[in-house]
Amino acid sequence: MKKIYLLIVTVVLLGLFFKLFSNSNERFQSVEQRYENGRAVNLTDDMDADRLATILLTHSYVQTKEDAKFIANTLSKKLQENERPGALLELNKRIWQAKAAEIDSAGGEALRAKLLQSQINLGIDDDFATFEKGTWKNQGVDLEEKSGVIKVEVTNEDSACAGVAVRLCEEYVDTLNGPPAATRRVLAYKRTNDDGEVVFNGLDPQKSYSVLPIRKGYEYGSSRGTVGGTLEKVHKGKANFEFKEKEHLIRLFDETTLKQIKEEGTVTVRTPKEYKDELVWYVVLVLGAWWVLYITSVVRRKSIDETMLSGLMMLTGLSLLSMFSINDPLCDRLLGVDMGTGILVGIIVIFLLQFVNFKKFYQDRYWVSFDAPMSILIWFFFKPYKQKVSRLSEVLTDKRKNVLIKCAALLIIVLTLPLMVLDVIGLTKLHDWVEQKADRLPKGIGYVCVALLLTFLLFPFGTSVGGMKVNLNFGFLFQPSEIAKYLFVISAAAYFSVKADSIVRYSAQGNLNLISSKLKMLAVILICLLLLMGLYLLLGDMGPALVLAFTFIIIYSIIKSKIELEGQSDGVILKRIFTSDVAMLIYGVLSFVCCVLIGHYLDNLALFSGLWFVVWIVGGILRKQLFETPIVFNLIIVCFMFGSSLLGGGIGERLEARNEMCTNTWGVLPVDGVKGDPGANTQVAEGLWGLASGGIKGQGLGDGSPHFIPAFHTDMVLESIAEQMGFIGVFVIIVLFAILLRKTIVWGFRTAHPFLFFLCLGVAVVTGVQFLIISLGSLGIIPLTGVTVPFFSFGKVSVILNMFAFGVVLSIASHITEEYKKTSAEMIQMSQKNMEKYNYSISILSGVYSCVALFICGVFFYYQYVERDEILTKPVYVNSASGVPVLAYNPRIAQLTNKMYPGDIYDRNGVLLATSNKSKLKSHSTTYSLSGVECDTSKVQRRYYPYGEHLYFMLGDFNSKLFFSSSDVSPRGYMAEARHLSDLRGFDNIKVDKNGKPVRVVLTSNEWAPGKFHAPEDTMTTGKIQVRDYSRLLPYLKAGLYSDVNAKFEGKDAGLWHVGDIRPKDVHMTLDAVWQTRLQEALAEYAKRNFNDAKWNKLRMSVVVLDGANGDMLASANYPLPDYVMLKNAPNVYEKVEKNQESNWKAYTDMDLGLVRATAPGSTAKVISAIAGLRKIGVDAANPELDDYYYDIDPVQKVGLEPIGRVTMRDAIVKSSNCYFINLINDHNVYDSLAYVYRTVGVNINGSSPYILNYNTYNPNTHWEAKVINQASGATTAYKNYIKKYRNIKDPRMNKHEAWWWVWGQGKMAATPLAMARVASIVGNYGSMPVTRFVLDSAKVSVPVITHAEAERLNEFMKEEAVVKKFTNANVGGKTGTAERILYIDNKVKKPHDGWFICFVENSRIKKNGQVYTAPLGVAVRLERLGSGMSDKAVDVTRDVVLEVLGELGYLQ
Repeated sequence: MKKIYLLIVTVVLLGLFFKLFSNSNERFQSVEQRYENGRAVNLTDDMDADRLATILLTHSYVQTKEDAKFIANTLSKKLQENERPGALLELNKRIWQAKAAEIDSAGGEALRAKLLQSQINLGIDDDFATFEKGTWKNQGVDLEEKSGVIKVEVTNEDSACAGVAVRLCEEYVDTLNGPPAATRRVLAYKRTNDDGEVVFNGLDPQKSYSVLPIRKGYEYGSSRGTVGGTLEKVHKGKANFEFKEKEHLIRLFDETTLKQIKEEGTVTVRTPKEYKDELVWYVVLVLGAWWVLYITSVVRRKSIDETMLSGLMMLTGLSLLSMFSINDPLCDRLLGVDMGTGILVGIIVIFLLQFVNFKKFYQDRYWVSFDAPMSILIWFFFKPYKQKVSRLSEVLTDKRKNVLIKCAALLIIVLTLPLMVLDVIGLTKLHDWVEQKADRLPKGIGYVCVALLLTFLLFPFGTSVGGMKVNLNFGFLFQPSEIAKYLFVISAAAYFSVKADSIVRYSAQGNLNLISSKLKMLAVILICLLLLMGLYLLLGDMGPALVLAFTFIIIYSIIKSKIELEGQSDGVILKRIFTSDVAMLIYGVLSFVCCVLIGHYLDNLALFSGLWFVVWIVGGILRKQLFETPIVFNLIIVCFMFGSSLLGGGIGERLEARNEMCTNTWGVLPVDGVKGDPGANTQVAEGLWGLASGGIKGQGLGDGSPHFIPAFHTDMVLESIAEQMGFIGVFVIIVLFAILLRKTIVWGFRTAHPFLFFLCLGVAVVTGVQFLIISLGSLGIIPLTGVTVPFFSFGKVSVILNMFAFGVVLSIASHITEEYKKTSAEMIQMSQKNMEKYNYSISILSGVYSCVALFICGVFFYYQYVERDEILTKPVYVNSASGVPVLAYNPRIAQLTNKMYPGDIYDRNGVLLATSNKSKLKSHSTTYSLSGVECDTSKVQRRYYPYGEHLYFMLGDFNSKLFFSSSDVSPRGYMAEARHLSDLRGFDNIKVDKNGKPVRVVLTSNEWAPGKFHAPEDTMTTGKIQVRDYSRLLPYLKAGLYSDVNAKFEGKDAGLWHVGDIRPKDVHMTLDAVWQTRLQEALAEYAKRNFNDAKWNKLRMSVVVLDGANGDMLASANYPLPDYVMLKNAPNVYEKVEKNQESNWKAYTDMDLGLVRATAPGSTAKVISAIAGLRKIGVDAANPELDDYYYDIDPVQKVGLEPIGRVTMRDAIVKSSNCYFINLINDHNVYDSLAYVYRTVGVNINGSSPYILNYNTYNPNTHWEAKVINQASGATTAYKNYIKKYRNIKDPRMNKHEAWWWVWGQGKMAATPLAMARVASIVGNYGSMPVTRFVLDSAKVSVPVITHAEAERLNEFMKEEAVVKKFTNANVGGKTGTAERILYIDNKVKKPHDGWFICFVENSRIKKNGQVYTAPLGVAVRLERLGSGMSDKAVDVTRDVVLEVLGELGYLQ
């Protein structure tokens, strides 16, 4: 009957194989078509470089022909020189990178820009050039009163690097130029000496520093320094840093582009045929190998456990198929090949083990002794060198030996020459003593020594994974812990086979003399286990220590539970069973868990945890029977619970993060009055998303998206399998493990030999414990540890070792069966009598394991069926790596929406701005032509943007996903494609509460640090973030991306899909694209005529125009236009280099300057102050006849051309009086009104904005207005003191007092042109501010600010100002402003003035979809960094460009 198991398993695996083959084949058809029509290429040594260049260019992966050709030729050459990459992302490895010199000579524009940026990142900048010229002066070093020291060592592969410049920088937090930002100040340069060393002495230990070697043509990695704090805090005042010199290479692709290439399938690393050949080959080999193993045993007439063999075949087969289906078969590493190789080697190992009788091996009846590991260690470390090679020396002098043998002997002697150092240091003198002591050690202790040696090797030679040293690489990669656990099992089996009866004697109840002995034994066990855990803790992970510790405790408990039942009554038998050590271990653990849960509920874990230990130990002493195994077991749990608090530092933080993964998997959102609490990270949550995606039946082999799960092929592989095979697949795996472990224990019983019994028991327990720990950890039930899932986690060595372990069991089973064939039944029964005393303890343990396994199945079922809908769309609240609080969603949602066919984007007049159907562009060709826009349809794109860079930040780029975000926290622009991602695809994703109001949350982080060299000191709070509800997509997420409900959108470009009954929706923006484009062209033309000198290189212009009555955002024009090459290769550097004072540095546009860049607005802020004054006081504030509302300005108080004498609000606006508004705001304490207006229009104060684009994101709970109101007390007090004493002040100028700078638009008050256009709209709209709209169908909302009568007076004043500035249009009213925007550069104040002009234009003719209506316009113009007199230039741009274009296009009457 059992023979059919192998057939059933084979059929099932072949069925799964054909399903995977079929699923893959469906998608491979489109790939083959792309190969044929030249739209895809496979990376081989005979690849067509011209085809690759064409693909790179037509898909916009690169921007120029030169770059495309260079990349294609470089890759072609490297493919001929090297093996092709195993995965597409490997193209970023150094072997595939290009030399900097080659790019400099032959690269295109983008690659050269990337090279330039790379050189800047490597420190080759203006400061370095100054140092090279010999004119650089060091500062901040060699300070006599300072004791800080930083030593730097620079080497290459061969020797020390002399003469390399090393840069020392101070890393500080800049709080003067806005929000806290990490800033670097170059202090000194020094060159390395002949030893490749340089030392910086006399540093301030209380500061943070970084160092970086610099030499053109070479790279040394990123800057290193005092990461996380000051020199004193991190390095105790003295730090050493080592750098390796390498040739300067440049990546051909950035990671985003490679991911885009992979997603679109245009470049592959293997063809579908190659993948299918590998898949078929390994499936046939693995299944064939198992059958060969079985047939061989039949031919040899040797017994083999067919149930175990079938279970192993099923587990390894599922593992193989999982690894072939778990990631992209054409672009990712083919994990199945390595896994298949490991399985085949494992089968061979199992075959060879069948020839080993482990009973004889233990009894030293082979030529290799059981204690050979100890003998080898003693020989290697302690035997004198002469004795080591004595026999080999005899071979060399033996004339009877042939030349080959003598050569081999000589080679071994040469290879062992380094061991002579052991003689030199005197270690070999201990040989006799060590050998004598080793003879007294327990049998098998050598295996533990080898395990410890392998573990210790991790410290100097281990490779880090996620901050943990877990792998050794000696030509092949492996985890020493995987070997160590089985070495530990062998050693423990040998030890317990001798000491089991002695251990049992310690369990006698009622013997008071044994209590002290038990306490001593408990102490010894605790010390050993704590040392073991401490060792692994230092390496970064306690997972392996947990497995070994729990394995030891369980086996130890089973031994102590050996029960003599012969001749006992049923009552005595039951009592002994239920008071056995195993039973007490279960009681102890369960009761401790209850205490922990109570403590957690009552928020006092320490008290209730400690209470359990007190009760258990005292109770044990009173009962005269102390059960120590629960104490040890629970102490290990306590180490995990409280280790983070006790240890602190990096180790403590790592433990805390592990605990947080299970106690706060999703984070707690701050809604309904609940305090927010971010989770540690998303790993467990992403695993649960994978489970929910799989459901009961799974997405199908090859059809899921397990690659979204972190560690999807190692720690979280069960979740990956569950996504593809569903709950059914996981259930089968758990059942298979249960059968395998039960059979292992049964064979241990049948051996009737203590060593073999404990060996089988150890294999079963260590495998079971490891499986349970990683299963519970990956589900978030217990802290996730870094252990592998037996047979399934990727790794050749791991799977070989697991198969070795069960190969040993199969060998034992085979030899015992053969032995029992020759033994009578009576003899077998007698020999097994001693083992029967463990029956009940094993049964209890098996029952507990079964319950835990069923519990795990229940948890999988809960997530994959009961809570599937909830989990699939549930967000997780965490802090990012930089400490920024974020809401993360299931990445399968983005994957699905990325494939969904989107609607089109139109402007207010129906002009097509973005589409996925390029044929639609033809119907708008006339409009494009009139706008001077060339629409290139030759390229293959998912989305087409005819206006290109003109609307880059307004629309975003769905193709490249550069800056693709809808965040209002730090936006780059409106980014309509991202902001309306769901709207365009036809579904609503706004989460609402029970009252139908959108759910928005404010997230807070205490982990945010300005930069990596600084400790988290500040709290970061976001604006209102909209919580998303993706329940509309649930049917399609559950069905899967490749299901029938997701059908190809016929007749459109490839790669986009219709999803079920959801249909795309068009978005109509308030923008006038024709006008914005014309305005940007006019700005460029004006700049060319008037700002063509090098001194204007820093110029940037931005213009925002609003419909002052309805809030429609009509245009946000920028000069210069965005440069995609610069943005892609230097996306986040503008703020760093903006402080550059060199004349040859050119400014560029890195964001929508008008919408999101806030700077000091200068005197245009006086309009805000006037509005605030009118709101507080009323229309009387503008009455020149009332004594309370005009001020006599003393000439000594004013600055520049400000009016003096009697100054009214009219004078203050028309003649621009700082002093008037300082008086008005402070004399009448207008700060509450000022705060209201600031908040309404979105003014930035001290680096914080109430909102930027979306008015609804303002959160009153942030108390933003209080930041302004709280200034009132200090500012008004300072004002009163000033008024009393100003005549006696050395510098009595009123605007010198920083407390009042906001009033006239200076200091830490900043605004975007959009915010200031809102201000103009308030005046032009006579008192109310329409909330800014970006989409035509959004609601019109108006915010009251001042009354009509109040606004009317201000309207008059601004019109008079416009007349003064020579505006001839009577509908225009405006205000100028020169902003002395302060930049603190190296603690020195620089004032690169900005010029502003804001205005309203009444009775403008605004167009919308062919209709014309009349409304005021709100306009804001800003010119950045041109020096004094800037406001006049802003006026000129407004009059000669903005209004001119408005008139040209019919907006003006």
